[in-house]
Amino acid sequence: MSVESIDPKTIFALLTLHDALNGSGVPWAVMGSLSHALQGLKIQPNDIDITTNRQGAHTIQQLLETHVTRAVAHSEGDGVRSHLGELAISGVTVQVIGDMETRSPKGVWTSLPDEAPITVLVRGAAIPVHSLGWELEIYTRLNRMERVERLRELIARKKHTP
Repeated sequence: MSVESIDPKTIFALLTLHDALNGSGVPWAVMGSLSHALQGLKIQPNDIDITTNRQGAHTIQQLLETHVTRAVAHSEGDGVRSHLGELAISGVTVQVIGDMETRSPKGVWTSLPDEAPITVLVRGAAIPVHSLGWELEIYTRLNRMERVERLRELIARKKHTP
């Protein structure tokens, strides 16, 4: 999927995030459907999910305080816990996810894999996104098998594309 195929409001919100966070020292990266779309998966994201650490989530809340719809707080559910906050930028929901952990079927909590994000250029802005391999691991942990299959297919296609 090309950037032009993504809803312009989502791109505007993403670039607003980039402008606010670029140079702030806050570690962040896009994950989920927007990350997948920016890396070629045919999917229309309906929100933006960004990962950071706990302090980063609070700093993002301060930097974008006029957009806060839900203050950062500890959250747990659906096999995930984190310091979760929510923003609204041009009508687009942005979930800010600090120190995310996933729970195994045996009830053991595990932090996200430590990986430096890759960069995708969006209208000249270097956007940090999690790699497809990283995303595949997270979606496998969350047992979201339909997305796992789509990510596997995209990864295989990319390996065979010169």
